[in-house]
Amino acid sequence: METILVCVNPDASSDIYSFFDTHFRGHGWESYVIPVTDVAEAHVLRPAAVIAHASNWPQPLLHKWLADIRATIGPRKQLLAILPRPPCEYTNDTQALWNKAVGYGFKIHEVTAIIRGFIAGVD
Repeated sequence: METILVCVNPDASSDIYSFFDTHFRGHGWESYVIPVTDVAEAHVLRPAAVIAHASNWPQPLLHKWLADIRATIGPRKQLLAILPRPPCEYTNDTQALWNKAVGYGFKIHEVTAIIRGFIAGVD
């Protein structure tokens, strides 16, 4: 079973944790949800990929927290960013941190399809 790490706002409600635990699982993978501020400790989980649920992260911290995730997981692991704005609206240095990104209003099936592709090695 592959683990997909989901990084959420440190103040995320239990509903967010339940949402990812319930909906973000598939054949051969399941999610493990943590506050983004705990990502450094999560490297021991050896996740197959990471989802950054950044749609409600404070704007001044978004780049830093994404950079922290990338530094923790390294350049070879896949990172999907779920953002409050369209991905093209971010600076190039922020865009360089993720492999794929979706803006606010994403559909669950779109995100799970991206994760399935990450696990299968399809870009």
